[in-house]
Amino acid sequence: RFSDELSAFAGVHRGFSVPGPRANAKDGLSEETSLGSEVGLRYRGKGMRAETVFFYTDFDDLLVADNVAGGGVEGVTENAGDIISSGVEFSAAYDLGIANNWGFLNPYHIAFTYTNATLDGDANSLDPESIFAGGRDGAKVPYIPQIQFSVGTGIEFARWGVSVDATYADETFTTASNTPDSIDPNTGKPNANFGKTDAYFVIDVSGKYNITDGISAVINLHNITDEAYIVSRHPIGPRPGKPFSASLGIETRF
Repeated sequence: RFSDELSAFAGVHRGFSVPGPRANAKDGLSEETSLGSEVGLRYRGKGMRAETVFFYTDFDDLLVADNVAGGGVEGVTENAGDIISSGVEFSAAYDLGIANNWGFLNPYHIAFTYTNATLDGDANSLDPESIFAGGRDGAKVPYIPQIQFSVGTGIEFARWGVSVDATYADETFTTASNTPDSIDPNTGKPNANFGKTDAYFVIDVSGKYNITDGISAVINLHNITDEAYIVSRHPIGPRPGKPFSASLGIETRF
C-alpha cells in the first residue's frame, strides 16, 4: 500500500481440471493444469476507483469436452494441447454525484481488456469435428476476442434512475486452424463451422422506478440499434447475437 488511495498487488495461481473417470480410464486423458500470474495497481478515492492488471497464464493439456454437441454430431472429450494467454485489463469508474456531494448519483465507467491467447505448440486433436483440429503453434485460440471494452453512464435519484451501457468485442476465429473463410481446409469444401465471428458494438438501456422502499418497476432494452452479428459458428453453422429486445418487470427486495 503506497497510500490510502493507491496500492499494488500480485498473485500466482495454480489450477487443475480432471477428466471424468471414463475418459481417463478409456482414453487415457491427462488432467489439465495451469499456472497463472498477475500484477497490478489499484486506486480508490472519493467517487473514483481504477485498476490495471497484467496477466499471464500457461495451460497444459487443455481439456476440451465434447467440442461439437447437438444435431446428432457426437463430440469427443480430449486433451487439445497447450495454450498461453496473456494481456492487460483496465477498468475505471467515477461518480460525479459522490465527488461533488450532489443529491443524486451520476456514475461513469469504462473497462478494457486486451488478450493474446495462442497455441503453445501444435494442437493434439485427432477429432475432425473439434474446433482445435488443425491448430498450429502460435495460432489464435478460437472464440477469444483480442479486444473487448465497455463504457456506460447513468443518473440515479432516490425515486428513479436510468443507465446506458455499450459493449464492443473483436471478431474471432471459430477454429484453431484460423481459416478466415467458411471452407474446411482439410477437404476444401464449404463448411459453415469455419471462418470468423463478427465484431460487434451493442448498446443497452435500463431504467428503474422505486414504487415503495422494497418494490421497483424495471425496464431493460437490449441492443437498441438492433445490430445483426454472428456470435458463434458452432455447433452447426452460424448463430446470431441477441437482437433488439425489451423486458418490463417488478423487482422486490426483502
